[in-house]
Amino acid sequence: MVRRLLMVKTACASVGFHSSTQPTNDSDRSGLVAEASKIIQKRPYIYREINGMRVEVAGRFEIHDAGCMMQNPPPNPLQRGTNTYPLPKGASNYAPLTDTSLCSPLADTLHCPPLAGVQGVEGTDEGWALPTNPERSELAAKLSKIIRKRLETGIHRKDAKIAEDDFLVGNAHPTEVQGVVETDACVSIINISNGINTGVQVANLNPQKEQPLIPNPQFIYAFRIAPYDNNHPLIIDPVIEYSTYLGGSDNAYGLAADSSGYIYVTGITASSNYPIVGTTTAYKGNMDVFVTKLGTSAANLVYSTYLGGSTSDLGYGIAVDSSGYAYVTGYSTSNNYPVVGTNTPVFYGLPYAFVTKIGTSGSNLEYSIWLQGTAADYGSGIDVDSSGYAYVTGYTSSNTFPIVGTTTPHKGGGNDAFVTKVSTSGSNLVFSTIIGGSGSDIGYGINVDGSGNAYITGYTTSSDYPIVGTTTAHGGGSNDAFVTKLDASGTSIEYSTYLGGSGSDIGYGIVVDNSGNAYVPGDTASNNFPIAGTTTAYGGNIDAFISKITFSSTTAPTVTTGSATSKTLSSAMLTGTVNPNSATSTTWFEYGVSSGSYTGSATAQTLTGITTTSAVYASLSGLTANTTYYYRAAAQNSAGTSYGSEVSFTLYPKISAGGFHSLAVKSDGTTIAWGKNEHYQLADSTKTNRSSPVNVSGISNVIAVSAGSWGYHSVALKADGTVWAWGNNSAGQLGDGTTVQKSSPVQVSSLTGIVAIATGSDHVVALKSDGTVWAWGQNDYGQLGDGTTTNSNVPVQVSGLAGIVAIEAGDSHSIALKSDGTVWAWGKNGNGQLGDGTTTNSTFPVQALTVFHKYYWTNKDR
Repeated sequence: MVRRLLMVKTACASVGFHSSTQPTNDSDRSGLVAEASKIIQKRPYIYREINGMRVEVAGRFEIHDAGCMMQNPPPNPLQRGTNTYPLPKGASNYAPLTDTSLCSPLADTLHCPPLAGVQGVEGTDEGWALPTNPERSELAAKLSKIIRKRLETGIHRKDAKIAEDDFLVGNAHPTEVQGVVETDACVSIINISNGINTGVQVANLNPQKEQPLIPNPQFIYAFRIAPYDNNHPLIIDPVIEYSTYLGGSDNAYGLAADSSGYIYVTGITASSNYPIVGTTTAYKGNMDVFVTKLGTSAANLVYSTYLGGSTSDLGYGIAVDSSGYAYVTGYSTSNNYPVVGTNTPVFYGLPYAFVTKIGTSGSNLEYSIWLQGTAADYGSGIDVDSSGYAYVTGYTSSNTFPIVGTTTPHKGGGNDAFVTKVSTSGSNLVFSTIIGGSGSDIGYGINVDGSGNAYITGYTTSSDYPIVGTTTAHGGGSNDAFVTKLDASGTSIEYSTYLGGSGSDIGYGIVVDNSGNAYVPGDTASNNFPIAGTTTAYGGNIDAFISKITFSSTTAPTVTTGSATSKTLSSAMLTGTVNPNSATSTTWFEYGVSSGSYTGSATAQTLTGITTTSAVYASLSGLTANTTYYYRAAAQNSAGTSYGSEVSFTLYPKISAGGFHSLAVKSDGTTIAWGKNEHYQLADSTKTNRSSPVNVSGISNVIAVSAGSWGYHSVALKADGTVWAWGNNSAGQLGDGTTVQKSSPVQVSSLTGIVAIATGSDHVVALKSDGTVWAWGQNDYGQLGDGTTTNSNVPVQVSGLAGIVAIEAGDSHSIALKSDGTVWAWGKNGNGQLGDGTTTNSTFPVQALTVFHKYYWTNKDR
């Protein structure tokens, strides 16, 4: 198969592709590769001007001869050859012209009077021609709304070129508009009649000199145009700066441009006569890398050189720095690929990646190194920063591929993507890391921003490819494209996402703008590939795509699921920690009775203006006793949603041990008690001690109990949030407004919405659902926390506490855990039990310690 490289440069972009007489296989579908450099502009080639706006009309231009055709956009970048085109509707109007005094469309408007004001024929599709005398041509009467645009520097091929051209379009719905070819001899207007190309006799740039008829012109320049609104003029305005063939049997894979407009191309060649300029490097045989620098027009090659060893060498990526040094990567199977510098590689008989820096004249190598492990390694993409550091991506199957600056190991699977930063001298690797999952991960394109962050794209078959800053899931197809941003140190992924649908998706190149937006072109076989900002539908088979990826500099919250506290038979307090990463974050808990299946949700706190880790909590009620619940914490900010790991708890019946008696709640909500009973603390209407459980009379729907450690009293929390107490009441510990002991439960005064209770020796603390804490009973050491040492027989609010998620009581002190992770304590402190660094009692809460990620509280001291 013979291939010829055709280089085309337009005002919008430059691309290189190979032409062939037959399609290549799918593994070579990257034969059309535009190196990710800069997107200069996007302008329509065919458009209408409506209300001051350019409204694009679908169309493409074609340039072809018997052996090659160029199209924009190409429907298939690998299929080249002669095509036949359908005749437009009304093809009979394309009768060859015979007038020998026609004006050249290439001449200026003084020689070609316009046909403005001439009406077209409605419902027909017309070609065009421009006679000197419009009245003498029947066709001229069918043309109107003439728009003239200059086709700048033409298409160069042998002795033919298209230069300055005025395209004239009728006001009907043309499906094909023929063009003009200028040779050294004359200008030919090309028409199609009955499927055969025919030329007509026209004048050259000198309108006085007649030229012979050209019956079978070799070259055709044409436009194909979709139906359009003929109430507005149609403008055809291509801007092709140059186009040229390059080489013999060659493929171009990488392209770069410098600020002066010079084009740098790399690829592979099997041609022993590939053009060599500025160097004496010879063809090594088999396949060699080529590197060619083209001038600002296609008329000259600044330099052109082979690069390789004795077997196969393939160039895939090229970049150029501000000084004009070219950087090339690819892979080689040669044991003698050039090495320049301190790199001393070992050839293992397998492909290895290479990085080569070429001098500005193309005649010398500044450095040339191998990037390799002990298995196969491939270089695919390369970029260079403003300081001359080269950034390379590709893929490796080596578990010994060089790792520098990080401990990231080989991930397994077929291949891992790699990202390597090479020093300016090529003598060492600044960093080198692996990115991937348990499948195959292929790096194709890389671009580096002004801060040294590297953006990489390619494709992955890994369902566990590292995802950062997004919840985008694997598309489910054979492979997804990926987009990953690596920080300037090469040690941390700033964001990483899948990009794809249920089919095959591949990213080939990547460009990053000054705002950090990444633009990724590639191809997809997914009919559900993510589409945004357009209604363009999937066309079937393989479609090209271009995606703009925008990530906020904010990172998603960091979430840890904590324990369940204050559990009763029907309620629990869920806890966790969240670092919102300086962005306003909402938090919640998801829960359910099956692992991984969350049917309920409880809103927690909104974190605003917080830069550190904070505790979050939510109360659950209406739960079922003897049931295991599974839950996780969650948080969301502008960068995404994060989840903590799953944790479970079971609502077993509650028990509590006092100083000399015990309490338990049965699954039916009744309470039983046993032990000492001299103050009616068993509530069985006697003062008889019991060695086996007896039923507590007069109370039901109990979800939690707590027995006084020395005060011979008992407390119960009912499902309705009320608190009940019985037994000794000498210090007001029953909270009923008296100091009289009770033989059966009485309700604590004016207290509702309680979610947790705890008893000390002669005092009680309770946590309300609003996060406040209340206490009653003995207060000789300030254990009620109201700022006094006066006992209280009714609940008083503990001073200065809010956002409490858990409570506990010692003999004569109390503690509470706050939602921000801090622990507070009050009361007796003779042994330092308040944890504030002193042994001084406190009648109000003092901070004991700060807790993150876990929650701590004390047992009752004896």
